[in-house]
Amino acid sequence: MKRHFNLDIRLDNEPNAWISSQEITRLRYQLNDKGWQWILNYLKTGDYEDFGIFPSERTIYNTDFQLHTLKLLIESGVNVKHIPFLRETQAYITLIALFNYGKVFFNIKRTDEFTDYLNAHGK
Repeated sequence: MKRHFNLDIRLDNEPNAWISSQEITRLRYQLNDKGWQWILNYLKTGDYEDFGIFPSERTIYNTDFQLHTLKLLIESGVNVKHIPFLRETQAYITLIALFNYGKVFFNIKRTDEFTDYLNAHGK
């Protein structure tokens, strides 16, 4: 992070991030609220200071972590793009949140409720 590499981050339904860059491939990082805010801050500003971040402190989420995080990003005005397919018959919808210092990839199960939510927010 000190080199200000662009990060590619893939989230899963557990609060985990799989982080890749030019020199690192799929490093697993356990997320908690402070860790996620630190990663978002890096993606937005490039500030890598991690004082007070302890990834071993787990946060228990009662909802689908990816879906919850994606909705928070959309509602806060982050640039989120839908990756279209030639046919919209895939079981999952792939979206990317774009930042100055990287991207966050989401793979969310396609439901009518989620599709309506994306349409309502212009995604």
